[in-house]
Amino acid sequence: MNEFIPQKDYNFIKFTKEQKDIVKRIKDYSDRNCRKIINKRYITSWLTNFDYGFAYFRTEILKVDNSIKNRPCAFACIRKEYDGILFLQIICAIQNMDKLGTRLLNDIFEFAIKNNYIQIILESNQQNKSFYEKYNFKESGMTDENLYIMAKFF
Repeated sequence: MNEFIPQKDYNFIKFTKEQKDIVKRIKDYSDRNCRKIINKRYITSWLTNFDYGFAYFRTEILKVDNSIKNRPCAFACIRKEYDGILFLQIICAIQNMDKLGTRLLNDIFEFAIKNNYIQIILESNQQNKSFYEKYNFKESGMTDENLYIMAKFF
């Protein structure tokens, strides 16, 4: 594994599925960002069918050869739903002290409020359910794949 020197902060971007270079980098780093908790096939399927996404990228310098890498460290894909509802298809963040998952979720909340959305819906596994409950997501059902359907109202 390459050691790297992370730079100070992260670049926050909004992207679409048409920005294939960004989507490819997110796919390439999905195991790292999702901590191998979420199946790569599941991630890939969501990265082909979304309206827009948000990501944090960080520039890192590899210690081995001083090459510069601009790596995604957190991402989310969103599909617009009807009547002011957003469906948060996937959210993954590398686990670190910068709390990128929390930062990304707060950015999504801000986006939803500014654009007059009244609700966000997502699916969560058991392992991540309590994280979303901290942000006032409430369980509203189960999927056929035994994932919790979680909803947050604004």
